[in-house]
Order: sequence, then C-alpha cells, then structure tokens
Amino acid sequence: MFKTIEDISAQVRLKRLELDKLVKARKVAIRDEIVITAAKALQAHIDKINESFGGKVRLPAVPADFAGAIKGKKTISSLRDAADSELARAKIEASQIGDGIRTNLECLRTLAKDHAFLFNDAQQLVLKDNEDLVALIKVRINEHLQAEEQKAEAQREKIRQEERQRLEQEQRAEAARLEAEARHLRRGGHLQPPAESLLRHVDGDRRRQHPQGCVGGQRQPQILKEQNTPLPSIEQPRYGGQGIPMLDANIHETLSTLTASQLAKLLVMRKGLEFGYTYTLTDDDGQNIDIDLAFLAAAPGDLLETLFDENEHDDAINEVRYEAEDVHGIPYWCHYSWDRNYEIDVKAFILPDGRALAFCEMSGGGKHGDPNAYPWEDEAKFIRVAGVEERVIKTYKFEEIPESAEVEQ
Repeated sequence: MFKTIEDISAQVRLKRLELDKLVKARKVAIRDEIVITAAKALQAHIDKINESFGGKVRLPAVPADFAGAIKGKKTISSLRDAADSELARAKIEASQIGDGIRTNLECLRTLAKDHAFLFNDAQQLVLKDNEDLVALIKVRINEHLQAEEQKAEAQREKIRQEERQRLEQEQRAEAARLEAEARHLRRGGHLQPPAESLLRHVDGDRRRQHPQGCVGGQRQPQILKEQNTPLPSIEQPRYGGQGIPMLDANIHETLSTLTASQLAKLLVMRKGLEFGYTYTLTDDDGQNIDIDLAFLAAAPGDLLETLFDENEHDDAINEVRYEAEDVHGIPYWCHYSWDRNYEIDVKAFILPDGRALAFCEMSGGGKHGDPNAYPWEDEAKFIRVAGVEERVIKTYKFEEIPESAEVEQ
C-alpha cells in the first residue's frame, strides 16, 4: 500500500512540473507577442513618415525598448500598457524627427534648387538643425560660385595670354619682314609683297590647264628655260596633290605652335587616314576614340606625339615623303653613321607662312640596307623659303600613224 502511495505522489509531482513549464512558456509567448505587435506598429508608423519624404531620404533608426518596458510586469494588462506607452513615446519621437526632416527638405528645394548637385549627401544633411543647414547651404553655394568664377577668370586670362602671344608673334614677324625689306633695299633690290616673294609655286594642275606649246593631253616633259620673274600667286595651295608640295594651312588649327617633329607626325597620320588606316586613342574611362582629320587638326602637339607613338603607320610613314620638294643649298644634318651607308637627300614641305618642313631622306645602302629605318619624322626641322624659281614645261601629243599611210610612203 505504501508503494502505491509513493507512485501516486511521484505522478502528481511530475504533473505539477509539467503544468509549471506550460505556464512559464505561455507567459513568455504572451510577452513576445506583445513586443512583436508593438514593434510592427512602430515600423508601420515610420514607413508612413518615410513615404511623405518622396523617397529621397529616410528616418534614422528610432530606438524603442519594448522588452525593457514590460520587464517586471505580472499581468497581461500591465504588459500591454507598458508596451503601448513605449510605442507612443517612439511614435512621437519619430514624428518630431520627420517634421524636422520635412523642414530641411523644403530648405534644400528652395535655397539650392539650382545647385542640387552640391548636396548629394542630403540623407545626412536633413538630420541637422535647420539653422545649421541653412548656413551650410549658403556656404556651399558661395564656395561653388567662387570656384566657378576663378575657373572663368583663369580661362579669360589664358585667352588674354594667348592673344598677347599671338600679337607678339605677329609683331616679331612683321619686324623681321620689315628688316628683311630694309636689307634688300640697302642692297639695291626691289621689294615684292611677302606672299609673292615667298609663296609662289606653279602646281601640276595649273601647268596642265595652261600648257606652253601643248598639243593635246599626252605630254613628254622637256625643260625649255628657267627664269626668276615674278610668278602668279596660288589662291588655294593644296597638300597631297601631284606636284604640289605646299601644305594647306587648314591641316591644323594652330600650325605655328607645332614643332617640326610634331608637324611631320601629323602629316604621317593624315596620310594613314587617306590610306584607310584606323587610329585610336584610349580615354580616361578606358574607351577607344576613333581619330579623324578634324581631331588631328584640333589636337595639341603633345597629343599628336602620343597618338603617333600609340598607333601603327605602316606604309604611310614612308609614302608621305614622296610628296615633298627637293631642297638644294641646305646640308644634311643626320648622324654620320647614316652618311657612311646611305645616300642622303634633303626634302621639304612648303608651309603657307614662308617656312618649310625639312627632313633627310635615305636611299641605297645595298642588299642589306634599310633606308626606311631612318627616323626622319623625329629629326625634321624648319627652314626658311628664300625664293621661288619657275620651270616652264613643254609637252607633246602623239598619235598612231594609220597603216594605209605607211604603205603609201
């Protein structure tokens, strides 16, 4: 009988422990449910406030300790009252922060409507005190306007400097021309306008249009005479045509600023484009830019050198030389090692300003020679055109003799 009583007591104890565990678990579940419900309500309130901002900014995290608020409370009603009190406090705080953000957003829209790009950190700025934000907006805009004014002034100063340099160059050129005319007069010579004394050439097209003693289209050249009489000026000198060594002034926007080597490389790349070669330049973003004649005409000298070094030129680097004029009276200036192995000629392209782009051209060298290896474009230099000599060309026309005429003779 005692054994039975002990078994019943043990079962009762186990049942009591099980019921205690269930009660504690239910209390925890009720607390968690109250906390989660309050947190969801707060988040819904915050989301509604964020929607009123138009999606540009958001409320910062609003602290709410619902678990701490219900700590120590015994009844369900006291738990819910504590959670509701904490929820109300957090909602009020969120609403106050939202009101401040809306005020600051309105300040940004009105004070910085033309300078919105200066305020990409709006999320941080709207949390500031309104007076501090207004002061910051004014400071940023003023600093930006001052920086822009400094850039504009620097650009204006650059333009003034360039204009001053251009005027100085023109004055030096005019002074040099006047000095040359004065020296010519002292020697008993006669003055000619600079454009006629320096830039007169008779091109192949002009000779074909007005041949001396020409009968038809086929011609056999024969030099009749040489003369130093004044020649008719060429209205539109061209570069790249048959027998026309004068360069077009429009091949570069600031032709006078290029060094001889830079101009030579420009001519090579123009010839490469004529051959259909593709020249590219890699920009700061890693993108390739296709180069055309307009780009070359506007590129500064250092950029022309970069383009030349970064691209292949194949036949263009040699073909462009064939359009140059033979130069007499100017000694070659290449290293003596080239003189020992090759025949050297000096050639030049005539520039519209009275200068000429001169370079040394190698030929010969025997079976194992490589005259094209000479870096003529790097060692080119400017020389001065001292005068022009006209050569009159006589051409003949030929035709077949009919067979019947041959028999009669």
